[in-house]
Formats: sequence, C-alpha cells, structure tokens
Amino acid sequence: MMLNCDEFPLVYIRDHDHDVPAPGEPSWPEEMEALLGRNLPFVILFDAPHKHEQEETQEERREKAIWFKRNRARLTALCAGAIVIESNGPTPMPIRLAARAVGKAFGVEFRFVGDDKAAREVATTILEDKVLISG
Repeated sequence: MMLNCDEFPLVYIRDHDHDVPAPGEPSWPEEMEALLGRNLPFVILFDAPHKHEQEETQEERREKAIWFKRNRARLTALCAGAIVIESNGPTPMPIRLAARAVGKAFGVEFRFVGDDKAAREVATTILEDKVLISG
C-alpha cells in the first residue's frame, strides 16, 4: 500500500503491486510519519478491496496495528475521516462493520460512497466540519 498526497488534504491509499517497497521508495510507516508530520487535517480515501486482492499477512497486520496504537492520538487529531470508494459495488456488511469498529477505536469516522466524485464531496464536507470544530 502507498499513500498519494498529490491532492493533499485528500490522501489516496493505493495498493502496491509488490509487498516490499522498491529501492528509494518509502515504507508504509515512513509515508504515514511524513503525512502526520505535516500537522494539518486530512481525509484518507481508498478503493474498497476486491475479492481477488491478496490479503495482508498476519505479520503485516500486526505491524500496522502496533503503528496505529502508537500513533493513535496524532491520527485522531489530524485524520478528519476515511472514505471507502465502492466503485465495484457495495462493501460486504462484515467488512463495513469491521471498518467502523476500527474507525471508532482510532477516532476516525468511515464513510462509504459509490464513486470518486462523491468521495471528494464528502471529504470536503468532513474537512470543513473539522476546521469549524477545531477553529
């Protein structure tokens, strides 16, 4: 997985074609540290997982869970929300419930939308609300 911050404060998460970063390519934790290091609110957007996509290994999930626990306060303060783009159809209910539980644990609301246009509209609203609440 890699972060695309070209449209910051909209941050797209895209899957890698490989598990190990290429030489010179930052690792996922390094990308996340750089993102949080901006110290500005953002919204994460990503495509709903496809059934055929390879799942993370248990070790990868464990490492990410540890990182999220260590960085919970920073993530909660800066990540205004997470949006799942369901361009290939609705996300199955068990995955929706799991995403919402993770979001609740880390103080990040998950929303599910049908396409990128809707995701951008929702992200803009979420960011505006975050600024009003924080400001």
